[in-house]
Amino acid sequence: VPRWMASSGLEMSEKISLHVFCDASKDAYATCIYLRSHVEEEVKIQLVMSKARVAPKKRLTIPRLELLACLIGARLAQQVIRELGMSEEKVWYWTDSSTALTWIQSDKPWRTFVSNRGKELRHLTTADKWYHVAGEKNPADLPSRGCSVQKLKEARWCEGLDWLRQEEKYWYHASPTVDASERS
Repeated sequence: VPRWMASSGLEMSEKISLHVFCDASKDAYATCIYLRSHVEEEVKIQLVMSKARVAPKKRLTIPRLELLACLIGARLAQQVIRELGMSEEKVWYWTDSSTALTWIQSDKPWRTFVSNRGKELRHLTTADKWYHVAGEKNPADLPSRGCSVQKLKEARWCEGLDWLRQEEKYWYHASPTVDASERS
């Protein structure tokens, strides 16, 4: 897959940021990371890396799978941050799961599964870096559900999202309030 990833472009960039998207379905969970670079008057968005995993044989609830997607996203982001020599303050984490978002942003004592993963997520990231994105605007939806190469091409998946090309003030990143009572 041809990609624009020039370190000189990163150095010349007025603003760079990393955007980590996470999603899950009953069959798999996935993350994809995009680099957003604002050079002069042009905004470039490019897929840096993605990862998907098949859901465990032991069925987990969708919110728990969403939490696993967030965890692989945070782990992968740490690797990309290190490799690109970026500052962690320029990283945005996105999920369409309001339950997973609540678990990440709360240090309330949850059951063991959620508590352990939430603790690791809060160690790798900070809760204020996590935002809600509408499901239809989440590019990690494609790899979490599986799709053909043709569908990936048609979705312009590698080129990022049009809404992310806009100024930050126009991004949708409201954090919904939900009852995140852990359900099995």
